[in-house]
Amino acid sequence: MNVTRHSNGSFTLIHSPSPDELLDFLTDSYPRISKITALRRCLEVVNEAQTVVVENEYYDLDWRSELSLLYIKDFDPPRVMAPRIHFFSAEISWDQLLGSVTEIAGRDGYLGYIILRPIEAGVVGRTMLSVPRKINEVDGYATVRTAVRESVGFLGQPISVFGVPFMEQDGQLLTCAHVTAWMAHYSAVLRGLVPRRPTSDFVSSSGLSASRTYPSKGLSTSDTVHSLEGLDMPPESIDIYEFLQSAKKLIPRNERWWLRPTFPNSPTPETELQELVSAEICRYLNSGFPCLITVREPDHQILACGYVRPRDVHPSEISTLIVHDDQDGPYLLATIPTIIVENGEYVKLEVDQPSGLRKQFGRIVPGLKAKDHTSSEDFVDPRPWDCITFPVPRGIWVGGGEAETSAEEFAVPLLTEVLAGIDLALLELDQPNDQSATASPEIDSNENFDPEELEEFKERVMRPIQRFMDSVNGGEIALRTFATAGAHFKQMFAYNCSAAGGATEPDENLVNLLRQASFPKFLWVTEYHNRQSRKTRGVPPVMGEIAVDASSSPAYPKYVWMHIPGIVIQLRAEYWPGPDVGGPVDVEELEQYSIRRSTTFVPVNEKTRYFTGRHSLKHRDGPVLSPMYKSAVPGTWNHIY
Repeated sequence: MNVTRHSNGSFTLIHSPSPDELLDFLTDSYPRISKITALRRCLEVVNEAQTVVVENEYYDLDWRSELSLLYIKDFDPPRVMAPRIHFFSAEISWDQLLGSVTEIAGRDGYLGYIILRPIEAGVVGRTMLSVPRKINEVDGYATVRTAVRESVGFLGQPISVFGVPFMEQDGQLLTCAHVTAWMAHYSAVLRGLVPRRPTSDFVSSSGLSASRTYPSKGLSTSDTVHSLEGLDMPPESIDIYEFLQSAKKLIPRNERWWLRPTFPNSPTPETELQELVSAEICRYLNSGFPCLITVREPDHQILACGYVRPRDVHPSEISTLIVHDDQDGPYLLATIPTIIVENGEYVKLEVDQPSGLRKQFGRIVPGLKAKDHTSSEDFVDPRPWDCITFPVPRGIWVGGGEAETSAEEFAVPLLTEVLAGIDLALLELDQPNDQSATASPEIDSNENFDPEELEEFKERVMRPIQRFMDSVNGGEIALRTFATAGAHFKQMFAYNCSAAGGATEPDENLVNLLRQASFPKFLWVTEYHNRQSRKTRGVPPVMGEIAVDASSSPAYPKYVWMHIPGIVIQLRAEYWPGPDVGGPVDVEELEQYSIRRSTTFVPVNEKTRYFTGRHSLKHRDGPVLSPMYKSAVPGTWNHIY
């Protein structure tokens, strides 16, 4: 490790450090540092760094807010300025840093930064580290779902890092609940969804607890919800017991077409509960929203930012999450516990680990041992889950589960009713004049009726619907739900349905129909995936989608777009009673046939398939695939404000 100082000691340049060498250097340079677990993990995440620059005098908004709220009143107050540490993957000289760091760092050469609080405990302040290529043996690029890009000013030059914000609690002013809420908030800030708020505001806005805010004893779920509500991110908080009430219904498998074929025909409460919990987490992570998971024994809160599952497996079979734990560091693997139900009541969550490890319920902390934190063995600490909190921006009032349930229970009944209604109208047209007791003179004398046109209508509208219904009934369709901005969904859809996006048989008419649709600010989108296609790498699996107005009533979600293979069903807000089968009927009127509201059937290419708008870092040079407020223009990472 080579260390040089520049600008009268304002900057320290370090080349080729190992994580242990860098940790020793930092603890020697800043004697106040005493607790190093989270800091050690942060340095392991950027162990590929060949150049490290320590910016010794940095003005940090969050540290200043904490300092002014509490630490400045100490008898021996800490330093006002905080060091900020930058990491680069290539070896860069000081002259290069001054002149062309933007070009040298490029898109992936800057690995992020750590701001150190000049205090004894909770030394890791605002931190943004690039998603590691590997998290243990897991592909970090493919599994971290909520990463965002932050622009950083370094020596007067712009560089950027793509990751998930992290921060450690100090145990006095900020607790785990404060910092996990801040992580979710800062992610939303970088997406352009909410204004920036310093960490001290999370203390000031959480005033429901009966105990004093300092020294903080932590936040209850109601405290966390109240704090996030006041910071423009009203969350949906679901207790495990709430999931259990739904799991007790035990609806048979054959009444739920959207479940995977291997789902038990007679599910148990444990199976149902596991299904509900894991699926709900995935919906929000797919949307780019981190989830706050509250665990107990002891009380603690962690942030979920990704999940791991085999290809083409239903979310209920997800076994591992990617989490930030402020006590142990960023980008850790955490097992989703098996949920145990006895006598209809939630009891605990249990995890089976490889032989040689303690069996407990909770999560795996890699590289640590329960007692001395020095062993390289994994251990499991006993932390059953209590509740899950989903912070979202204002305007998303429909929950993820409600949106998908509505799509599940709306699409098939609607299409069934559409087919039945059209069949009735066509039957009336097909009846011979002398057999139609109710046929009106208008039908008998309808000179515009053309059997060839009627057959073409059947082929264009009815048969695509019927083929889709056959796929549904055959268990070939899987669902994937995420929230997105309406404007972004149009951008993302246009790219995904193009040749550049990898679509098969792109249909410009389909894209133009979506571009002209009127969408609200936020949508919940449920995609229809072909299960077989998801098993084959490089084959687009998405067959269609249905969009729900996220700002509508959760009890009565409004559908604003529906696309199945071959047909776009445009749903209008006004009521249209549909054709009068006893009066004049022609094909043009049949295309306006409606069930609950005015619908228009527009034919599109039935063979168009595209890749989902999945957040994947494997496409860094392609469009931004995160489903919330990102530019879908190829080669850019610009925010949409």
